[in-house]
Amino acid sequence: MRFISDHLLTRGERTLQEIFHAVGEERSASTSQEQGELRAQEERMALLTQTAEEALERASILSELSRLSQLHERVPGQMTDAWFALDVSGHCIYMNLPAEVLTGIRMHAGDSPLEEVFAALLPRTRNAAELLTYLQDFAQEQTQRVELRCIIAAEPLLSRRPEDFDGGWSPLLPESAPSDRHCLFTRHPVFDQQGQLKAYILHVRDITEQVRDEKNKSVLLSSVSHDLRTPLTTIKAAVTGLLQSDVEWDEEIRQEFLEEIDAETDHLTILVNALIEMSRIEMGALMLEKEWCDIVEIFYGARSHAERLLGKRTVRTRFQPNLPLVQVDYVQLERVFYNLLANAARHSPEHADITVTLDVVDGMLRGQVIDQGNGVPEEERERIFKTFYSLDSQGNGLGLAICRGIVEAHQGQIWVEAGPGGQGACFVFTVPVYARSGVLAASAPAQTSTEEP
Repeated sequence: MRFISDHLLTRGERTLQEIFHAVGEERSASTSQEQGELRAQEERMALLTQTAEEALERASILSELSRLSQLHERVPGQMTDAWFALDVSGHCIYMNLPAEVLTGIRMHAGDSPLEEVFAALLPRTRNAAELLTYLQDFAQEQTQRVELRCIIAAEPLLSRRPEDFDGGWSPLLPESAPSDRHCLFTRHPVFDQQGQLKAYILHVRDITEQVRDEKNKSVLLSSVSHDLRTPLTTIKAAVTGLLQSDVEWDEEIRQEFLEEIDAETDHLTILVNALIEMSRIEMGALMLEKEWCDIVEIFYGARSHAERLLGKRTVRTRFQPNLPLVQVDYVQLERVFYNLLANAARHSPEHADITVTLDVVDGMLRGQVIDQGNGVPEEERERIFKTFYSLDSQGNGLGLAICRGIVEAHQGQIWVEAGPGGQGACFVFTVPVYARSGVLAASAPAQTSTEEP
């Protein structure tokens, strides 16, 4: 009983226990010692039994909360989401540290109505009315809505006006801001062995990154749709013109039409292949056909295919002499080089240099593609490898995501860092060099630096 009193009872429950103990002592003094002591003991036991049952039920609820949090946690062993334990009347009986940070209050002993717990958060919530209704449903045992998405501003944006006798809210800031946080509220009912509802667990997760990704994906899907329609429109127009029987085209104009069709077909093929490749990567269906390859040969194949994209930009190469053969998928690794060259060309001025290096470091073949663009902000260096994420309107958000999928399928890594002297961006990837790769690539150049005009 002392363990239950010391560890499972709230401060209020322990206070009640102490008061009842004092009352029992007073009663025993005013009656006969034998009868009073017996009655006081019975009353103390009844109280302890009741408080023990409540404490055990509370422990059961917290055990369920622990199970749910471990199931949903994003970083093993680190609880970053807010968790609340509520009784059936909608009173909060427990919250973890992230929940205290979210609501701005410290949870001591006893319980608090859920509306009071979130009182400081409501003025910063853009859909405060929805959240308030959602919280009130707990006390009314309403379960129509399991989840609710809320948008929380960095500063209070709502205030009560004197004329709002109905308790309405008045917006003080615009509808959205970059500093907004998006949170997902999820209700988990807890039942006893008889199937009776005994508590709720409320889980609040920050989904700001997820919402941003969804928005970027939507925008870039629209961009990809446009990129698909544009070449089709151009091809259709050129073919329709060539098929007109009542028009005699000069040979020069016919050639221009055909070149335009050829260029747009190439563009369309690249985009469709990228979409197919990305879908394979996301489904885990990317199949590698590994063979012993000359990495330099793979690079020059990609450079040849990227000729049109590179335009007047100069590709400078610095390759370690006598590079070993690597066991990779030739076609897929060529795609990595192609995508990185295309990305560098897109972000570099027309007559700029693009530098490509190849060497072996700590048993890994390392490739670097360095451009002369504006670089990648440090906070964006992880996001740019996500599907449908792009820093500008020129990209489709597929190339770098495909690079990551292919490199990681080879048990390698890819990342971006600042270019030499802090200028431009340096994309780095590594793939393992296996034991058999001790055979040197026959075509590896002996020089350490070459220039490709």
